[in-house]
Amino acid sequence: MVKQGVWKRGLSLIFLMIIACADQLSATEHFVTVNNSFSPPSLTIDIGDTVTWSNLDDFFTHTVTSMSGA
Repeated sequence: MVKQGVWKRGLSLIFLMIIACADQLSATEHFVTVNNSFSPPSLTIDIGDTVTWSNLDDFFTHTVTSMSGA
């Protein structure tokens, strides 16, 4: 009975690892440019996504800050 419990926990762990890997496969890379405004002006990202920022404004530095302070 102990072996069966260990086997079930092992399968559960493998299942969770497969789900985690599947999330990484569906990750999206987003690109944002800044030049007097942000393009795109808003962006919704998912866990695992990446965002690459490019500042094309020659006169000002820009920061990226959460509106909620998160």
